[in-house]
Amino acid sequence: MISASFVRPVLPRIRCGCALVLLAFGLAACGGGGGGGGSGSAATNTSTSNTTTPTPTPAPTSTGSTDSCGFTSANMRATFLQLVNNVRAAGYTCGSTVYPPTTPLAWNDKLFAAATGMSNDMAANNFTSHTGSNGSTLTTRLTAAGYTFSTAGENVASGFSTMDSVIQGWLSSPGHCANIMSANYADIGVACGQGPAGAANAGSRYWTMDFGKQ
Repeated sequence: MISASFVRPVLPRIRCGCALVLLAFGLAACGGGGGGGGSGSAATNTSTSNTTTPTPTPAPTSTGSTDSCGFTSANMRATFLQLVNNVRAAGYTCGSTVYPPTTPLAWNDKLFAAATGMSNDMAANNFTSHTGSNGSTLTTRLTAAGYTFSTAGENVASGFSTMDSVIQGWLSSPGHCANIMSANYADIGVACGQGPAGAANAGSRYWTMDFGKQ
């Protein structure tokens, strides 16, 4: 996987939508690509089964608190649910694939907790990836958050300053767009982390969108 690097000016980056689709006859993985008005790079995704029993950990609530990007979690919840579910209700063409209208997603605080940890990790350590700085994967992060899933996926991005712009960036990339439109998911959690003051990536925003079905 190509690691993210930051130059002046900082351009938006996205990583391919990492989908975990668990099927009776095997595992399916999806690939994604760059897009969304920045210098996104392609990567290969790997699927894995969820064979462990999660040990629930306390999840941040989706009301009241403010993240390092300055957004309240209540605002994140309301805005992203509206942005994503409007697209799902209308249907969307991701690359050359037409996705019909599908069911709305529900906010899940455990997915929010996993997304928050990943966004803060990327912001603190200046990288954009589906693998955490400690080697964590989507599966291990969801397990640590106590989310027991049958299907899960993740979109990540950096450099986009607003919720609208990062959604448009993901929708412009077929792999990310497919995650947003997938009827396999029922739940969503989205979080933003910001590079700390004085760091090389100060002010740059890192986004994680986690999807799942329990």
